[in-house]
Amino acid sequence: MSRLINLLPWRAQRLKQRAIFWASLFLAGIITITALCGAWRGYIEYHIEQARLAQPSPQQLEALRGDNARQRQQLDELAGVHQQRLATLGNQAVFQRWARRLEQLTAQLPDAVWFTTLGFDAGRLDITGKSLTTEALSQWAETLKMLPGAGVLHQGATTRDSDANWRFHWSLTLEPDDAPIP
Repeated sequence: MSRLINLLPWRAQRLKQRAIFWASLFLAGIITITALCGAWRGYIEYHIEQARLAQPSPQQLEALRGDNARQRQQLDELAGVHQQRLATLGNQAVFQRWARRLEQLTAQLPDAVWFTTLGFDAGRLDITGKSLTTEALSQWAETLKMLPGAGVLHQGATTRDSDANWRFHWSLTLEPDDAPIP
């Protein structure tokens, strides 16, 4: 048996070219897969780093908690100040309403009666004054009882002073503004 001898060199060249082609195609695929895996890993690591940076550290959390507590305390203080201001405004409104009533009352005051002190506090009107006659004093007491919003009139001691005037001290309990008027 004789061995076949290839006398045509182009077959060997074609075989070599095909081997180079398939080897380079295989290497290109491996390089592409490696590059894609590296890019994917970089992408994932970038997002993990961004998520880590977005989370506050324990020191930042503690600082935020301290700020939150301070802000809550300031809010409570401001709420207290607001309540005080509302109460003050309410008291001023009541005082202004009663100031108008007292102006009406002083317009009805007989000429023989005058005040020495007038105090208004916590729903009570304290009146101290002088009168020339007891009749004018009793007439004015009736007028005072007819005042809208007037409650019980407590007549204190009525004494005669050295100038022959009658000195009196009365206390008038005031009804709340929302109380029903009989």
